[in-house]
Amino acid sequence: MDKVKMNGVKIVHDAEVFPWPLDDNSCSIIIMSHFVEHVKPWLIIDVINEAWRVLDNDGVLMVSTPYAGSYRYYQDPTHCCPWNESTVLYFIKGSEEFK
Repeated sequence: MDKVKMNGVKIVHDAEVFPWPLDDNSCSIIIMSHFVEHVKPWLIIDVINEAWRVLDNDGVLMVSTPYAGSYRYYQDPTHCCPWNESTVLYFIKGSEEFK
């Protein structure tokens, strides 16, 4: 899924628009490669919740992003949602980090 039609894109849809055109539990893997740092900060929780909705029970969500506060993060003026190794813990039910 991408918001731009190009080779390999089967679903053209803006991931910041909900719901995604996917059924509940329909994906075994979601790869968000250099995407989350561009999501409007007020939508990131909705984006991740939507990913949980479409992932199957044994699904995997993979997130790759420049490290928050790094040169690679700050060099791009379109980066607006920083992540580090602890950010993902906010989205894991029962995470020991935030009990």
